[in-house]
Amino acid sequence: MFMKFNAESISIQNTMYLDKPNEDFYICDNENGIYIILDGVSRDVIEGKYPNPSPAQQVSEIFAIKVQEYLQKELKGNVSDFQTVVKDAMSFGNECISRFNSQGIYSFPPGTVGIILLIRGKNAYFGFIGDCIGKIVSFDNIVTFTKDQTEGVALYRSKYTQQEIRAKICNNPNHPAGYGVLNGTKAALGFIETGHFELSGDKKILLYTDGFEETMDSLSLHQFYNISLKNAEDLAIPKDNKPLDDRTLLIISNME
Repeated sequence: MFMKFNAESISIQNTMYLDKPNEDFYICDNENGIYIILDGVSRDVIEGKYPNPSPAQQVSEIFAIKVQEYLQKELKGNVSDFQTVVKDAMSFGNECISRFNSQGIYSFPPGTVGIILLIRGKNAYFGFIGDCIGKIVSFDNIVTFTKDQTEGVALYRSKYTQQEIRAKICNNPNHPAGYGVLNGTKAALGFIETGHFELSGDKKILLYTDGFEETMDSLSLHQFYNISLKNAEDLAIPKDNKPLDDRTLLIISNME
């Protein structure tokens, strides 16, 4: 039996800099059950200006579109291992980023992090890298199926400069705080994590970038389960002029 799902989405530009574009990118392909959410890794300000167009936004878009195309093609065949297909799609997307990055010279390679979710039948298959958040929500429970790979970096912010964090921790499996970024390097592939879970009629799936994390963490279970795009937008309004990152949320619900 194929469960039909539908996604609602909202993406709000950051309030960091006036000229900083929204570097989040997402795809909601309800027909094929493909859902992608990405958060481009912020760039450095150059001579007082943020790069625009942002290469972080560009690689996020390239990765998402190429992964969607890869999955759509694979789903036309006889697939027996959807979890592996998701990982292979992410590897292919990383290769596409590598080709983009080979054409330019950057202070550090543009990259992105995110979640790929594929719904087939009564199951969801996923892959993630970085610090975007994925949750399974029912009326009486919330389960997080991703993890924040950047959690340990805070321990080194007083020891390393931002440039050293990029060089010594990012995509370094030998560092205790190593975390992954899809930036075209083969080392990134070692940080891709995959899994799957079963679906039921009352479950919703929420995918969001870390700009929404503080807002979502403040919600009760009832608020989480009943969240809509309207109240998500209201909750995302900056308070006390606090600068906020890009905020993107996908609410994936069963249509049966």
